[in-house]
Amino acid sequence: MRLLSRRAVLSLLMAAVGAMGLISGAVSASSEASNTELATDGSIARFQVGNAEVIALSDGTFPIDLFSVLQGLSADQVQAYLDQTFEINPVETSITAFLVRMQGHLMLVDTGCGTFCGDVGGKLLRSLALTGYSPEDITDVLITHMHGDHEGGLALHGKRAFPNAVVYIHQADIGRFLNPDNLRDGVIRQLDWDRAQASVALYRAAGQLKTSSGPTQLLPGIKAIPMAGHTPGATFYQLHSAGEQLYLIGDMIHIRAVQLPAPEVTVGYDLNPSKARAERLKWFQTFAQEGALLAAPHMNFPGVGHLRVQDQGYRWIPAAYHNR
Repeated sequence: MRLLSRRAVLSLLMAAVGAMGLISGAVSASSEASNTELATDGSIARFQVGNAEVIALSDGTFPIDLFSVLQGLSADQVQAYLDQTFEINPVETSITAFLVRMQGHLMLVDTGCGTFCGDVGGKLLRSLALTGYSPEDITDVLITHMHGDHEGGLALHGKRAFPNAVVYIHQADIGRFLNPDNLRDGVIRQLDWDRAQASVALYRAAGQLKTSSGPTQLLPGIKAIPMAGHTPGATFYQLHSAGEQLYLIGDMIHIRAVQLPAPEVTVGYDLNPSKARAERLKWFQTFAQEGALLAAPHMNFPGVGHLRVQDQGYRWIPAAYHNR
């Protein structure tokens, strides 16, 4: 299937244990989230953007306590938002990576948790196996930012999980998380330092780490666009193929129940909340105006859809599901 102008119609082919449950909860443009638990041992969703094949890979889900994470809202305000989406705190949140095959490259955008998130996440390699590809097939890994649920999967048992891949990360995140002075001065936590050393540093030692700074054409059809705020080097990626586009937006949004109707709300994970807010407001407006197709790792799996203006915020329109 091909995308149709600004109202892109997406062909999603779900392959998973329990995939029918995921379909009913994720693909209706008018549906709201429920608190129903769905059991799955790995999930994928395939779609086409121009000549590029894109596959959403579930790394699992994890609970977020909105009462502690959301900034500047009272408990009553948070509960009011949850009531609108039939969700219960803590909210189960998707962790999704995206595989892109185009122009001789097999690219992975983010890597999930690996073993760094405790007893949640870590299912990406199982999902990858469902695609028919192996970790050795990955040629490039594009990291949106250096938080554990996005770069933790770079390592496995002390080795590079994707041994043939070049890893791309914004220089500002490298400077923050791999600078020993920041550990000594208390700028970063020991936990963050240890994780970076056990994942990203492995690729740097192997000569397989590349960095960007400003907007950068990393690979044919792939542009890195900085959105500093959530982390200093937070980045999203623009995919362009045969006149069609997809924006892989990383942590531009965390909490659908709140940051869609109230995109000005920030989370405790934001290192610079004012910058994170400004980037979200700017790009949400642009995406809604363009009718852009988005891939968002913390929206309900598979996290692919569009934004439409609604009241003072936005509504998420999941991409249409086809199975024929």
